[in-house]
Amino acid sequence: MLNLVSITGKSGRPGRGRPGMGWRPALALALGLGAFWLSASARAEKGAMELGLSGRWAWPQQDAGDFDPGLGYGFIFHYWLTRTTSIEAAYDYLQFQGPLPVDGEDKGQTYTASVIEAGVRYRPPVDFLLKPYVEGGAAYQFWEIKPGLSALEGISGANFAAFAGAGAEYEVLPTVTLGVGCRYLYLPMQTHLDHEVRTLAPGKYAIREVPFENVGIVSAGVELTWRFR
Repeated sequence: MLNLVSITGKSGRPGRGRPGMGWRPALALALGLGAFWLSASARAEKGAMELGLSGRWAWPQQDAGDFDPGLGYGFIFHYWLTRTTSIEAAYDYLQFQGPLPVDGEDKGQTYTASVIEAGVRYRPPVDFLLKPYVEGGAAYQFWEIKPGLSALEGISGANFAAFAGAGAEYEVLPTVTLGVGCRYLYLPMQTHLDHEVRTLAPGKYAIREVPFENVGIVSAGVELTWRFR
């Protein structure tokens, strides 16, 4: 009976002599998964690739200052040469609305640009929640301007451009990154734009043109990318 009481007494107070044994394996497992999560994210940078979508709110500048701000969207691709430097390629589509007075009435005109970009992005090796970056490179744009008056012909062209920007990225998941940033795109148009139209006779117009040679576009937006090997 004494042995039964002794055994019962020990079984009635489980773990009293070695407290905490239940949570230690769980803590070790959680720490191990966390370390794997972080290391997987770090390992994915060197030699990894990223593919994603971008959206921008853009403000035309310089000779395009009469055009209203507009939305743009595109695609972006990165190949990470090192953990801090990537080669990037991107496509952006931009559209803006501008004025075109015709006999005192605004008929409007639309400026669209399809921009193909290639450059370098550098992300300093800092241990922050948000990872800052700077970028720069060259671009090639296909642009078109359509007047809101059917009797006037639109103009179009293609030429080289350049861009520079900065921003910050946050790793939502080890393979998913959300970024915010600003960019300046310089577009040397080298043409002239209809600024004001006056009707002289049916089908005949007097057109005042303005230089449309140096266009700058300031944009701010977001990027969502998926990293893979």
